[in-house]
Amino acid sequence: LTGIKIKTIDDAKNACRILHDLGPDLVVITSLVLLDSENSINSCNEEEAITILASQNIHKTKEVAMWTVSTPKIPGRFTGTGDVTTALLLAWTAKMEYDLKLTLEYVASTMYTLIKATAEQATTGSVASKELRLIQCKKVIENPTIIFEATKLL
Repeated sequence: LTGIKIKTIDDAKNACRILHDLGPDLVVITSLVLLDSENSINSCNEEEAITILASQNIHKTKEVAMWTVSTPKIPGRFTGTGDVTTALLLAWTAKMEYDLKLTLEYVASTMYTLIKATAEQATTGSVASKELRLIQCKKVIENPTIIFEATKLL
């Protein structure tokens, strides 16, 4: 949307600022795999991480609050992760009245648990085995346990 190739946390911040200038008060970038460890926020130590960054334009001013959360990346390709992430972001943002820290913690922790459960139950080569275990993880989706803590950037 911005023309920026996001490789670092600074690239992601710049993309958020550009999008805020176009009008949205809330910008969320999901599935970030940041290449520059000096500029990335990676709470997963040496493991490859996947990061979500959320940026909120506060009261339609130039003041912006940014939060990020990282989880270890679980190997594999799974069906529905984008749809479920979007649904969780929408639901928790509305329920938590734009508490970005808690929203990101709930979303990241739920997605990690859901993908991990799917990966653990997957059978090699089966398309159905890559579909997220939504029914089996219903309680986690409704009442997530926070596993990963969000970090405030701005």
